[in-house]
Amino acid sequence: SKLVMEAATKKGRETRKARKQEELTCANCNDCFDESNGGKLLVCSRCKAVRYCGRDCQVQHWKEHKKECVDLSSLSGNVTLGSPSEFDDGLCSMTKSLRAGGSLGRNFREDAGYKKPRGTKFNEKFVIKCQGNADTSPILIYDQTRTCQFYLKPEKKGFKEILQTIRNEPAWQGRKSFMKASFDKSGVCTVYPEKAGVKSHYTW
Repeated sequence: SKLVMEAATKKGRETRKARKQEELTCANCNDCFDESNGGKLLVCSRCKAVRYCGRDCQVQHWKEHKKECVDLSSLSGNVTLGSPSEFDDGLCSMTKSLRAGGSLGRNFREDAGYKKPRGTKFNEKFVIKCQGNADTSPILIYDQTRTCQFYLKPEKKGFKEILQTIRNEPAWQGRKSFMKASFDKSGVCTVYPEKAGVKSHYTW
């Protein structure tokens, strides 16, 4: 609804403002740093997400930051999923049901699967929606046309990283998130967790 979208947009705006403030704040001493003075904060070379006003603060904060650094590092890069053969069981049980003569909701297509969307070129990035918030349940991933639609199961490569990105998305209360993805000519999907523009603008 319009009210939900307005609330999500407002929350997203507040989140971006907070993130910008974090970019100018030392993670150890919390001092606000003004880069307009000509200096620059030190950035953690591993996760690229935490900043410090100096070497001393970085050393002091390492014990606290160490575990978080590993998690953030997994989100800062691209996530490559498995080959098409690994998703034969997860094109979606719902799609298989339809092919077997079952009945599906209007949002599921018979031609859906682990593949690039209709009209998209190989290695061309497109937006996907990822829905899920449980460690033991599959993540539903699909594009706007729903010709790319599949489940990413907990044991599959990339599940942990995508689930963590969903949980870190405040605009949707940690239940879903929008990301970008692409398929190469071998049919392997790469997901780019931090690339989807202003996520609250998507309404599908």
